[in-house]
Amino acid sequence: QRAKTLAAEHLVPIGHTGSGGLLLPSFRSDEFYWLDQKQTVSRSAEQHFRQQHLRIMQHLMERINKANSSLLPSLHSFTEPLLTRYDKGARYGAHVDSSDHDTESQLSISCLMYLSENPVCGALRVGLLNPGRTSIDDSLDIHPKMGRLVLFLSKHVPHEVQQTWSPRYTLTSFLRSSALNL
Repeated sequence: QRAKTLAAEHLVPIGHTGSGGLLLPSFRSDEFYWLDQKQTVSRSAEQHFRQQHLRIMQHLMERINKANSSLLPSLHSFTEPLLTRYDKGARYGAHVDSSDHDTESQLSISCLMYLSENPVCGALRVGLLNPGRTSIDDSLDIHPKMGRLVLFLSKHVPHEVQQTWSPRYTLTSFLRSSALNL
């Protein structure tokens, strides 16, 4: 209930968290960097991340679209990758990545890939909304593990990053849908 209340009262009025409009140290203390393909970058690590990101996102979109499920949106694109670093003591409070008020970005599925070898703590806690979207029925902690890919519906899954005790890195992107109600 805490995650749903925070998302409803604090994030929905200013847009989804991806807008960069909310950076409160007590709420969000990570550091992030968009790996924008429009930038001219010669660093091989960034080029490697971009190439891997492109390959993974194209594969995910293809597989999800082939599933032809009424529960999954039809996807048409994805965002640039976002590299996030959580230093010791960093966290990210409960939020949703998109909302029904977000009609521009069309974020449908949040995709997180963990890049750190042995992070301590910093679990992703996801809440599961009941069918009426009135409360959270349960929560689940997903521990960061290098190479682990986590997908969830951007508008329907409140989540937070628990406090970290060692540096941890995540590559995040969002799959987009043309259906605005998903």
